[in-house]
Amino acid sequence: MLLACQGQLRLAPSGRVVGIDMATALSLASARGFDLAVLSELLPAAEAGLIEGLHVSEDAGPRADSQVGST
Repeated sequence: MLLACQGQLRLAPSGRVVGIDMATALSLASARGFDLAVLSELLPAAEAGLIEGLHVSEDAGPRADSQVGST
């Protein structure tokens, strides 16, 4: 479900991701025939992990080994 909702992110004015649009996620889940009761329990935890992962990546900055021309 998270992959299907990757275009439905809520952003802060700064551009940081603050969550997924739960109403859209649950509508999509309903259209796909998923159990909404189960997803309503699981999506908040998945959302928290997604946000934590994105913020850790943003805070870490570019990796040294990915810079072009570094020796």
